[in-house]
Amino acid sequence: MTDDKTIRSEDDAPEKIVIVNEHDAAAPAPADPDPVLKDEDFSGETEAEEEQPSTEAESPTQRIAELEDKLLRAAADFDNYKKRTARQFEEIAKAANDKLVGEFLEIIDNFERAREHANGEVALETLLKGNEMIHGQMMALLARYNIEPIEALGKPFDPNLHEALFQIESEEHAEGIVAQEVSRGYRQGSRVLRHSRVAVSKGKG
Repeated sequence: MTDDKTIRSEDDAPEKIVIVNEHDAAAPAPADPDPVLKDEDFSGETEAEEEQPSTEAESPTQRIAELEDKLLRAAADFDNYKKRTARQFEEIAKAANDKLVGEFLEIIDNFERAREHANGEVALETLLKGNEMIHGQMMALLARYNIEPIEALGKPFDPNLHEALFQIESEEHAEGIVAQEVSRGYRQGSRVLRHSRVAVSKGKG
């Protein structure tokens, strides 16, 4: 005996018999082999993703803060560099001054020896010779540091090299020519250490 039931149509025609299986009626419909997900299935997940802030991209405020920090660090490094360079130049200048002073003190020693001899019975010629020797030492010391006297007497007046104290009449020098040197000037290379103090000729009287 089978579970199938025979159901006749309203006109009881034999050709209209329909066989219905009770198991088939109770069985659920087959699943769609290629289901199409609807938009609402993703709506919740998409909204959640959009609500989460991005941790990878920096905000403008963070970027500005980073740039300000870098700028402050660079400024501090440059300031330290300037201070360090200034200290180095100061140390170099002190070392050069110490060397110059040390050499100058040796000349002072020679002056003191000359004064000691002057207190005794020493010939004038010997004193003059010692004076010339000390002067030569002074000029040699200046030459070692590339310091040389400025030529002024008989030269056209140059305000870059000479300082005019007054004008004098001169039979020997034309107008505008240095006729007298009151104190000698010195320069180191192209840099003037001291201008020559001079009297400038205003020509014949």
